[in-house]
Amino acid sequence: LWGDPRKRGGRGHPFALLLVWKMGLLSFCKGDAKSVDKYADIFRSLRLHWPDCPFSWGPPVALWASSIPKATQAVTELSWDTSMELMHSNELPIFSTLHLWWRAHDVCCHFSGV
Repeated sequence: LWGDPRKRGGRGHPFALLLVWKMGLLSFCKGDAKSVDKYADIFRSLRLHWPDCPFSWGPPVALWASSIPKATQAVTELSWDTSMELMHSNELPIFSTLHLWWRAHDVCCHFSGV
């Protein structure tokens, strides 16, 4: 990944959007506010140069949140299994557009003519 998007003249790379988005989701699941803030800063900077990104920033949305008991919702760090289920439910909506978005920004596709 080249260039820090927060620095003057830095653009970053579109692949960094995917990495930072995933790391942000993991940080939310772990309850690590400092990491969430750091990844949010980088994500917003990257979005300035790659506005067509299919990812959106925010806490993970659970499709099954209503089925979680109230006592569990107060826990700041989720279990590994719960975190992975949450990550999967947040990744599902973008899978349909991720391939097309990635091919539009993949350097190898531009050089190979694909």
